[in-house]
Order: sequence, then structure tokens, then C-alpha cells
Amino acid sequence: MNFYNQYHEYPWPKPGYPAHVPVAVPTSGDYSHWMVVRGINTNESLWGHYPDFPDVTIYGFWLNDPSTGGIGSDSFKTTETWLSDYYHPLNVVGDTYNGKYLAIMDPYPGFDTTKTDAMTITLAPHTSTLTLKQATVLHTILTTPSPAYLKHTAYTRLYTTAQHAILPILSNDQNNPDLYSHFLSSQPANAFYVTNPTGSDYWLIVFGDQTFTLVGRFDATQGSLLEFSTSLSPVDTYLHQITTTNLIHTAGSNYYYPTSSP
Repeated sequence: MNFYNQYHEYPWPKPGYPAHVPVAVPTSGDYSHWMVVRGINTNESLWGHYPDFPDVTIYGFWLNDPSTGGIGSDSFKTTETWLSDYYHPLNVVGDTYNGKYLAIMDPYPGFDTTKTDAMTITLAPHTSTLTLKQATVLHTILTTPSPAYLKHTAYTRLYTTAQHAILPILSNDQNNPDLYSHFLSSQPANAFYVTNPTGSDYWLIVFGDQTFTLVGRFDATQGSLLEFSTSLSPVDTYLHQITTTNLIHTAGSNYYYPTSSP
């Protein structure tokens, strides 16, 4: 499968127009928090095809997310995660855009939005390198009393699953190739199980070293990648902010920073 990390797709790419034009987007259904969409991850390159674009599948979005406590400068969210957990219609009573999806962009002069009508866009669902049975077995071993050797084997499989999901996304990131090399040289640091009373439980799987941190969020039942965020900072900086027992996600809070339940 080919992945194209495209940082020119907002607005649609046109030769001669400056690339890397980001889009400001309010998330969580109001104006209290904003993210910057810097690019999309697709199965086809769109650059240079204006106005006749190929059909495309969107796997995810590259963003700057200032809410992730210093690890959101390069954040990737799968399409399904972006739409289910972040990008919602505005719910601001009396606002002009109430009930609408809002994005602030700067299209080039003469940009014709009707030119995209013939383009078919498919939003990719979550996928996993694990079968449902494998994910269930890992979940059972890691969340219940089990022999130490089984725990070790299960954690190793968990880290490997995360690497296999993340590496293809980073490998074609021509705009920021250092992320790929940093991730290749980093080591598994820890994995935290998080209970989510209002949604699916998830794993936070952490990689890093003294100069790099990557935290991936994976569905605990399916084993599928939901999102990951990175930082060029020591992994211990993140780990010191996470307790290791009875972690729970509170509705409306940051997924990367769960709290410890009583």
C-alpha cells in the first residue's frame, strides 16, 4: 500500500501556488480549542492534478495540536479518529455557523470549488495488523493476572504491532523525514492501558529516547491505530506525567494524559 503524506492539499494543489498552506480548525464542537491541519495521508498523490483529480482514499490527517502537552507539534490522527473524537459540527447556540463543520483556509485567487465535484473521496476506516482474536488474547493477557513470560511476550507483540502501524505512515513523510529516522532509532518505553467510560478503552504505547518521544493511541479491543503524536524531547518528560495504575479517560479531556481513578 502506498501512503502519500501531502502537505499541500488545503487548498487543492496547483503548480505555482505556495505549498504548505495550513488550515485552522476548531475542534470539540466549539471555539475553545483549535488545531492546524497541515496535510493529509492518502493512497494517491494529488499534487499537479488540478483540476482533474484522481479518486483518493484519505487515511488520516497531519496536525499541529497545542493541547497535547508539548507532544503535538507533529500529530497524526486517522480519518475515523479525526471525525469521531475531534472534528465535530459547531454546537454554539446563536452562532452563524452553528451545526456546521468549520475550517478557515486561504484558497488561491480564482480557485473554483466546483472543480472537485467529479472527485471521489473515500474515508478509510480503522485497520489493524492484528486479527480480532489476536487482539482479544493480548488484551486478556495484559489486563489480567498472567505468568510473567506471557506478559513479556504480549508486550513485545503490542510494541511490534504499533511499529508496523506507524512506520508506513512515517516512511513517506518527505516533509519531515527526521521523524522516521528518530522513530527507527527509538526504543519501546512503556505501554499504559486506559479505561474510557464514554468510548472504547485504549492503549497508550510510548517509544523514545533522550531526544525523541512518540506516543501512539491504539484501540484496546481491535488493536487498530487511532492516532500518534511526537516531540523532539526526552521520553522521560512524558513518562513522568503519567501514573501507572488505574488510568481513566475523562470525557472532554486529553487522550494522551489520562488521570488515575480512585
